[in-house]
Amino acid sequence: MRIVFGILKVLIALWFISGAFFMMGAPNTLANPWAVENLPEGFWITLVVFQILFAIGFGLSAFVKSFPPKLANISAIGLIVITLMGLFLYSAYAGFPGILWGLIPAVLVGFLMKK
Repeated sequence: MRIVFGILKVLIALWFISGAFFMMGAPNTLANPWAVENLPEGFWITLVVFQILFAIGFGLSAFVKSFPPKLANISAIGLIVITLMGLFLYSAYAGFPGILWGLIPAVLVGFLMKK
């Protein structure tokens, strides 16, 4: 079962990394208009960098035995916060079907946090 959880962690980490690269390439089409106007470009770059770092930390914690548990938990909590923050920043998450794109990964990360 540990291998299944490890593979799931890596897949979720790749999901977040691909989402960060997509966000880097198209922030104006993804974000709400008020977020693009009111938040500086540095905010979006910082958000992408943290999302990639947290995803790498979360994915590495699956198979690297010497990975510090505190860093794994910080990575998981960071991914949850970024995902839930995305529910307010991105127009793609508006409404019922769109909100699932943010809630399901956050719940999965929370579930796999201690696994």
